Amino acid sequence: MAVRLVLTLVPLLLLGVHYPWRGASGAWWTLDLALYPDDVRQNVSNLLLNQTSGLGLTDYRYNLGGGGVGVTTWDRAPETPYVSDGVYNWSADAAGTYYLKEAALQGVPVLTLFVNSAPITMTSNNQSCGGDLVTDRIPAYVQYLTDVVSHWKSEGVEFTHVSPMNEPDDTFGSCNQEGMQVVPQQRAEVVTTLAASLKAAGLSTQVISDESSDTILGGNCHHLYDFASAATQQEVFEYGRNLSGGVPTWFTEICCYNAANSNDSDNPLATLTYSSQYDPTMLSGLRMAHIVGIIHLCEDSHWDWWTALSNEIGCTLSSNATCWDGIQSSGLLYYDPDYSSSQNYDIKVTKRFSVLKHFTKGAPVGSIRPYSIVALNAQWNTSSITLSGGGTFELTQPVAMYRTSVTEDYAEVQVPTLSANGSLVVDAPEMSIFTLFFQ
Repeated sequence: MAVRLVLTLVPLLLLGVHYPWRGASGAWWTLDLALYPDDVRQNVSNLLLNQTSGLGLTDYRYNLGGGGVGVTTWDRAPETPYVSDGVYNWSADAAGTYYLKEAALQGVPVLTLFVNSAPITMTSNNQSCGGDLVTDRIPAYVQYLTDVVSHWKSEGVEFTHVSPMNEPDDTFGSCNQEGMQVVPQQRAEVVTTLAASLKAAGLSTQVISDESSDTILGGNCHHLYDFASAATQQEVFEYGRNLSGGVPTWFTEICCYNAANSNDSDNPLATLTYSSQYDPTMLSGLRMAHIVGIIHLCEDSHWDWWTALSNEIGCTLSSNATCWDGIQSSGLLYYDPDYSSSQNYDIKVTKRFSVLKHFTKGAPVGSIRPYSIVALNAQWNTSSITLSGGGTFELTQPVAMYRTSVTEDYAEVQVPTLSANGSLVVDAPEMSIFTLFFQ
């Protein structure tokens, strides 16, 4: 039986490519988790952020709230420290800053501050959604962001990056979350004045932009909710790097996909489209792995899953305790949306979480040496995969192997033995991904 094999590392190692940062967003689940027992909150921190025993995210994206004025969904309306120009309440958003401080304590190397909406004195409708950034208030907005970054540095939390506009091509007029439009004519002013302000304040924090929702060239940060083809991604990202003088492209948000063609509903390598069918099984896990492989080929230097936790499980656990095992939600981890009444504080680990661990552990940031191989069997049949070296890359005896499958999470399994001809034969259960580690 032929195997759909995706080798994500070997070709890139031969090219000497550095592997990207891998992160996830702290929006908006932190508001719910603030009401959880302390031991559960700490367990979530360890699962996501611990660099040794946990997933080891290398970027944590902190959502600096705009105050939530006008937002109709309470857990998407984080507090803001802004009171008025130059006046702040630094105790605001204790829910969000808990995990920001945890990320710093756990040694996450990249801390990104991102904004959905400016404070309401800086938006055209005086709300945290549905309006535009006011041009005359850009200097005040820049100073606000600089003050926030400076404050957290004084508290021992250093933001490496700040994104001053998230999906600025949308006003988010439905107001189910914070958001503001920043028109293209404003974006350069925001970026350049913020970069200058941060530098003048003695901060090393870098500005990233502009996180538009589709694959269009508006800056070196992008989301991918249009699920463009690999060829289109590579063309756009190379164009962006060339225009910017080689500044790396960042893939800062992705989630929520399904097969574009219903005939491919069970195909992990299907062409994808944005969809509310959120799947915690190996099908979605391998689709994530395929996306990561494309990103490697396109040489994006950074990759972030949208939200680390999700309560959109699409069912009622109090009626069916196993319903979140099916195709329901979008996070790396799940929690019960009815926790306040059910007192169910369990955290459900998805296959996406385990699959992502293969990349955080198998291809850590900055790696350019051949010490691991990540590969997957993207079919519904058990088979075997033969790995062979050649040219400048020769296989050696692996020292460890980990596998995620339909029945396994990130499990250590027996390593294959290197044959006399320098090849390795790996038994591959259906719908599985594995990492081989070498000396």
